[in-house]
Amino acid sequence: MKERVYPVYKAKAKLSQAVREARAGFRVVLTVHGKDAVELVPVAEKPRRETLGKRIDRLTAEGAIRPAPLSPPAGEPFPVLARRPGALKRFLESRD
Repeated sequence: MKERVYPVYKAKAKLSQAVREARAGFRVVLTVHGKDAVELVPVAEKPRRETLGKRIDRLTAEGAIRPAPLSPPAGEPFPVLARRPGALKRFLESRD
């Protein structure tokens, strides 16, 4: 691999060139007082993220999730949980 070395004070003036060289495959090293300090490397391309819709479809196909019913079965209301008077009061008291 070919290498390019720039002192930091010169790299400031040639930053665009140094970036182009790094993207082209050169090893670009920036030095401070003659010692290697930083290496410019191109950013690896990230794989495209899955959209929410595709993720839901994939998880549904894998059986990891299943869609919630949008309405109760025909003729049946949603079940009502037991109603106990004073639930709000008990909840607020439990927070103290």
